[in-house]
Parts: sequence; structure tokens; C-alpha cells
Amino acid sequence: MPATPLSSQALSASGTFDHVDPSIRRQAFLAAARMPAADALGIILAGRSVVEDAKDPWIPGALGAAIGAHAEAFLAAATPLLPAAGSGPLREEMRNPGFSDASSEDIERPDGWRVRVYSGEAEHVWLKEGGRNGGPCLSIRSEKGADTSWCVDIPTQPSTRYRFSGWIKTFDLQAEGGTHGALLNVHPRPWTTNSLKHDADWTQVEVEFATGPDEHSVSLNCLYGGWGQSTGEARYDDLSLVAIGPAHSMADWLEVARSSLDTHSEASLLGFRDATFSLEGGDGEEGREVFLGNTSTACYRCHTLDGTGGALGPDLSEVGSRLSRHELLESILAPNAALAESWQAPVSAMPALGAFLADSELRDLVAFLASSRKAQHSKPPPAEPFEVPPFLPFLVFGLVVLVFTLRVAKTSR
Repeated sequence: MPATPLSSQALSASGTFDHVDPSIRRQAFLAAARMPAADALGIILAGRSVVEDAKDPWIPGALGAAIGAHAEAFLAAATPLLPAAGSGPLREEMRNPGFSDASSEDIERPDGWRVRVYSGEAEHVWLKEGGRNGGPCLSIRSEKGADTSWCVDIPTQPSTRYRFSGWIKTFDLQAEGGTHGALLNVHPRPWTTNSLKHDADWTQVEVEFATGPDEHSVSLNCLYGGWGQSTGEARYDDLSLVAIGPAHSMADWLEVARSSLDTHSEASLLGFRDATFSLEGGDGEEGREVFLGNTSTACYRCHTLDGTGGALGPDLSEVGSRLSRHELLESILAPNAALAESWQAPVSAMPALGAFLADSELRDLVAFLASSRKAQHSKPPPAEPFEVPPFLPFLVFGLVVLVFTLRVAKTSR
């Protein structure tokens, strides 16, 4: 289908955006991404962004590309829908959130909860009183230092955004170096809340995260220590897990559209990051796990790296030799800012990923991609100039005389 206004009009009237088959909807989104900007397509995409369930893992990328191509019309149609997109009652998903029920297997442990120890020694106690409102709570205490948690596994819906929250109180909690202290996190992802240290009264913390298209459960941690050992005591109470909408929410799609209209602004580039975000550091090995194992972004589905992965997007082998860290960050958060030469469409099929990666995940992913470089074959050091020893000429002269003398003696016999 040629990229003409007439084709845009025909695509708008085709009904393919509402087809029951997600693969057909995906193809319709990709076709829209290649069409010139059209108000009708922007309005249709705004409607689909509210109801699209993204059971096909390729749909978010295709929808994001289409939104980027029709950003102005999409923003005009979608912005009024934002309040409605997040409305409705929130259902509590947390198991035994107030720790009121005992486990049938161990009466000293709340139902559904277990202990996870990473290092050190700690005392894990289910307190019957001492919580935020005087009721039960969980406690972790260590004198020598520990990195550990109370944890619970919760069934979840795929491609869904959740909010995990709770209250924490600390008593002389010491956390040295890069150790976090007391916090909540989603295991094994680096989705974490703010952390508490020292003596802190009951404080509410929360983190939002999105499950991938094939993710049906998460493990939630009341974490003590966190990437290092802590001492002192931490208490946890009134935990909550609620589904707040699809993984790719209306707010996310609005950000995609704004990024497409202003791809080179610093605010657009940072996207969901504040002014303090830094690319310094990052763990390349953790970044490899993000690239290969993060089901929300699924980088490997579209990109090849060292011969492995999909072929839809550019090959990222040795990308660290071609792009700086800042350019890698830009390609992740604002993929339309600079398109690869091999990409023929006017907009990228990749959505802006700022909403789907925690700060630490983004930092690690950039570190991993930056480490993918051409093999550096170092040149051998230049040979040092050979200095003739001062005695060498005399030695050579002596050998010549000796050989000549021996030959003369042999001839005279």
C-alpha cells in the first residue's frame, strides 16, 4: 500500500484496527506507521490505546510506531481520555496484607509468607502487635549484618501495570556503602521503593511496575539490606498490590506522542527520569539480563546481538563502537530522534521504553550495549633499536683472523 493520503483514508475505513485477530491489528498499526499524518488515523489510534490488551507481544511496538507517525492528531484525541483511562475501582491482589492469618504449615509464620536469605544472619519475627496501628507486622533484626527478606508469591495478569506499596519503620538501621537499608522490591527485577535507614517512623513507600506478556506471577519482597548487609531492625505493615491498568497505559502512549513531536528536547529524552538521572556506572551483566530476559521490553525479539535475536530492528552487534552512551540512551527513550540508516520507514517501530524500565535497568542496559564493541587488536610494541656492543667489531675481526690462520695452516701441511 503506497504511503499516500488516499491510502490513509482507505486504511482508516478498513476496520482492521478492531479485528479480533491481534496479528491483523498489528499489521494495521505497522501500515499506519508508514502513512502520512492523518487526523482520522490519530483518532482511531487514540481509541485503540485505551482498549488494546496487547496479548500479542509485538503489538505495543507497532502501536507506538503508529502513534509516533500521527502524534498531533493522537494527542488531540487521547488527552481528554486520560482521566477515564485510570478510573474504576482498584482490586487488592495482596495475599494476607495485614498478616492476620497464620500459615497452616507453620503457626509462627503468616500465611503465604516465607523467609529468603541472601547473606548473613538475621531474626525474622511475625509480631502479633507493634504494627502501624498496633496490630500484627513483620520484623527483621540483625546484630552481625544480613541481606534478607520476607517474601510472598502473587499471581498476576500479563501485560498489566501494578502498584506495590506498604509501610516501613526502622530502629537504628545501619546500611553502609551501597546497601539500601529497608525497602520493598519486586524480585528478581530491580523494581524498588525508596529505602529507609537509621530511626524512621512509619513511612509509606511504593513502586509501580509492569508485567510482561508471558508473566503470570511475581515475588514481592520486604527487603532488609538490599545489595549489601544491614544491622538494626525494620518492620513492615499494611502491604498492598493493586492492578492500575494495562502495561502500556494511556499516559505512556501520550508520552510516546509527545516524544515524537519533540524528539530532541532534553525533557523528551529523559522521559520518565528526573533531572538527577545519571548514566554513570551500570552493570553490564545485569544489562544482558534486561536485554535477554525482560519480557516488558523484549529487546531480543527485534534486535540481533552477536548472531542471536530477531531481525526486525537494527543489528546491535558492536553497537558500542558506533554510538556513545548518550546516543544509546536516546535510542532507548526517544527512538525516533535518530533512525538507523537501515530503517526505511519514517518512524521507528520501537516505542519509547522510558515507562517500562526502572532507572537501574536502563543504566545497566546502556552499560551492556556500550560494552558490545569491535575486538580491539592491539598492535605489538615497536621493536627497540638494536645497539651494537662496542666489543663486537673486535670480536668479528678476531674470528676472521682465526679462520684465515687455520686455513693457511691446513694448506701448508
